[in-house]
Amino acid sequence: MNYPSEDSASFSDFEPGTGYVWPTPAQQWMLRAALLPDRAGRDAWGQWTAAADIDHLDMGSFRLVPLLYRNLNRLGVKHELLGRFKGIYRRAWYENRMALHKLSGLLQLFHAAEIPTLILKGSALALLYYKDPGLRPMADLDVLVPVRKAIDAIGLLRESGWKPVEALPRRITADYLSAVKACNLVREKSDPQLDLHWHVFLECLEPHADDDLWDASIPVACGDAESRALFPADQLLHVCAHAMEWNAIAPMRWIADAMAVLSATADFDWDRVLVQARRRRLVLTLQTMLPYLRRLVEAPVPDRVINELRDLPVTQAERGWMKIRTRGISRLTVRDLLRVRFGLYQRSAFSARFRPAILGFPRYMQFVWGMDHWWQLPTRGARAVCRRLTGAQ
Repeated sequence: MNYPSEDSASFSDFEPGTGYVWPTPAQQWMLRAALLPDRAGRDAWGQWTAAADIDHLDMGSFRLVPLLYRNLNRLGVKHELLGRFKGIYRRAWYENRMALHKLSGLLQLFHAAEIPTLILKGSALALLYYKDPGLRPMADLDVLVPVRKAIDAIGLLRESGWKPVEALPRRITADYLSAVKACNLVREKSDPQLDLHWHVFLECLEPHADDDLWDASIPVACGDAESRALFPADQLLHVCAHAMEWNAIAPMRWIADAMAVLSATADFDWDRVLVQARRRRLVLTLQTMLPYLRRLVEAPVPDRVINELRDLPVTQAERGWMKIRTRGISRLTVRDLLRVRFGLYQRSAFSARFRPAILGFPRYMQFVWGMDHWWQLPTRGARAVCRRLTGAQ
C-alpha cells in the first residue's frame, strides 16, 4: 500500500515541536494500526512500535490510544502495552461520560429557555459515529445555537455562572455576531470548557449561512436531553475544514473522525459534500484531504468524487487563505496575521455594509478583540505588534 511520506507533495511543511497539519510518518503508522483491519492493521502496529517513542507520545498521538487499543483487541494482538492502553481507554471513557453528563444539563437549560441546539465536534462524533465514549477523547463541549438566539444564549449562560474566557463587548449586538462565529466560556475548574457557536464554518459568517445545515440536521440524544447534529455529509466537511489549519497539537484525529463518519453512514451523500464544498469555498480543502484519506487509510471515497473535485476551480484567494492557515503561528508575521483577519472580514456579512469594504475593518477588529469602542484599537494593536516582535527575537 502506497501512502504519503513526509516528503509527499500533499504535505505541508512540518517542523517538530511547532505544530502542523499533516501526521508525521510515525503518526501515519499509528493511524493505520488504529483503523485498518487484518494484516494491514497488524503490520502497521509493528511498524509503529519500531518507530515511535511509546513513553513520550505527543498529545495528538496520545488522544488516539483508545481507538488503537480497540482495534488491537479486534485484531487479536497480544502485547505488554495493551494493559497500559486499556487504562488510558478507561480514563477517557470516564472523563467523557462526565463531560456528556454536563452537556446534557446544558442542553436541558437551553431547551427550557426555548433555545434550539445542535452539538458539534467531539460530542456529536462520540455519540453518533464512534458509539463508545471511550474512543474519542474530547477537551471541551461545542454547542451551536441559531444566530437569532445567540444573544439570549450568552445571557442565559452568564446568569448560570459561565464566564467568557476572552473579552466580550459589554453589549452583544447583531454586528458582533456577524463578525465572530463563537465564544468560549468556563464555569468551574472541574467543568469542561464550553464553546458556544452561532456559526459552523469560519469561512461562512453570513446571517443565514447555516440555515440549510439546521434544516438537514439529524436528531441526537445526550443523556436525558434531545438535540441535533450535523447531517453526515456536513459532518465530514466540518471535520475536514476544522482540521485544515495549524495546531500546536497535531490534529491527526481528523482522519479517525472522518473514517468514523464514513464507516457508520450507509449511502453516504457525496453529492451534498460537493455542493457544500463549492458553496462554502472549501474545494481546495477537500481536493487535498480526501485523496489523502484514500491513500493512508483506504477511505471509501468514490473515484467520481475525486475526479469531480479535481475539475472544480479554486480561486487564488482560497489558495492564499489555506497557505496562511496551515503555516505555523511562530512563522506568521504581523502582516500575515492582518491578512488572516482581513480574509475573515471579507467573508463576513459585516463587510458588505461598507463601500469600500476596508472602511469597516477597524470596527470588525473591535469586535474580534472584544472591545466596546473603536478608539481602543490603537493601544490594543500596538500591544499585539509588540508581542509578535518580542516573540520573534
